[in-house]
Amino acid sequence: MAKVSSTAKRDFFDQFRRRPAHGVYKHRQLREALLKAIDSGSWAAGDNLPTEAELVRLTPFSLGTVQRAIRSLVEDGLVVRRRGRGSFVTDKRSRMQNPLHFRFLSDDGAGYLPVFPKVLSRQLKTGAGPWTRHLNTAGRAVLRIDRLLSINDEFNLYSRFYVDPGRFRALARESLKALHSANFTKLIGRESNVPVSYLYQRVCTIRFPAAICRAIKVRRATSGILLEIIGHAADGQAVYFQEIFIPPTERQLVISDRTGVEKTTTMT
Repeated sequence: MAKVSSTAKRDFFDQFRRRPAHGVYKHRQLREALLKAIDSGSWAAGDNLPTEAELVRLTPFSLGTVQRAIRSLVEDGLVVRRRGRGSFVTDKRSRMQNPLHFRFLSDDGAGYLPVFPKVLSRQLKTGAGPWTRHLNTAGRAVLRIDRLLSINDEFNLYSRFYVDPGRFRALARESLKALHSANFTKLIGRESNVPVSYLYQRVCTIRFPAAICRAIKVRRATSGILLEIIGHAADGQAVYFQEIFIPPTERQLVISDRTGVEKTTTMT
């Protein structure tokens, strides 16, 4: 991690004394100043931002204003918070677009941790599998897309997304790079005009396969949560089937059902 010079910090803080902004919310002033400093290279990817106490001491802003500005950067995936270590500038990875089904609460309980996804593979699967009883593929191959989901750079989830490639061709045609941060549900809806109207979700505890443990970097034979999601169209037909492998974590997980009611749980 690069060390930020005291000169860079001083230049950043001095701008508030030289050019106080008027008519702009204070947390927006601080947010934009931090963004400018990041874009100019004062803080690079991996650098530790000043602590909240330091920002309060060296700027004209209150603790509440500082916390709101930092939270905004975290929610946009530009900064990550690491417990006991502080706030760090992220790299140029894309953040997942509007993750809908499951989100982890941030430290203050008012926001959500950013999700940084990466497509690992896209392949056709034949025969029977966990998707068989949900997708009406009648013996045809299904498309499976595997993604690694980094939650705030703290821990990883593993996703397996199954869909009929004959019905929903966009997921088979798009480049893997384009799929990294895509919201698959929205992509399906735009392409086929078949919006996912409601979700059926179920949770169980399992011992993760060795390949999953390696991918998410946990001990072999780790037990965790398997979240299964079946997306349904308005006529009741299943559109996709998804498996999410979630390792033990103290972070609270918020799961939304089709009515928008949120259910919160902790996996420890």
